[in-house]
Amino acid sequence: IVTKPSTNNIDIIRLVSWRWRRTSDDIKQAWKSKACEVNELPILGTFTLTPSLITKDTVLDMLTQEHYRFISSINNVLKSNQSVTDSVQEKKFGKEIVVLGSQVYY
Repeated sequence: IVTKPSTNNIDIIRLVSWRWRRTSDDIKQAWKSKACEVNELPILGTFTLTPSLITKDTVLDMLTQEHYRFISSINNVLKSNQSVTDSVQEKKFGKEIVVLGSQVYY
């Protein structure tokens, strides 16, 4: 049984807004200072420089190869004649794992 939650996002936003308006200026300034520090940190997953071996052509070639591998995986899942009701195939794209499922309906 799923019950309706007692609060929703609007109630939470209103409460936080109300609390923020009543917060002292010292605490607000401390939060703003901390936010500035966090905003100065480098963004995770971005590169500030690339090795000289990596050119636009090599990146384009890698993306093209990965695209063809992905399309091939999708086509294999769609074309295969599975003898089981549910079949799952996992593919890795870098560190990300994508689960490709194929269902056969009788």
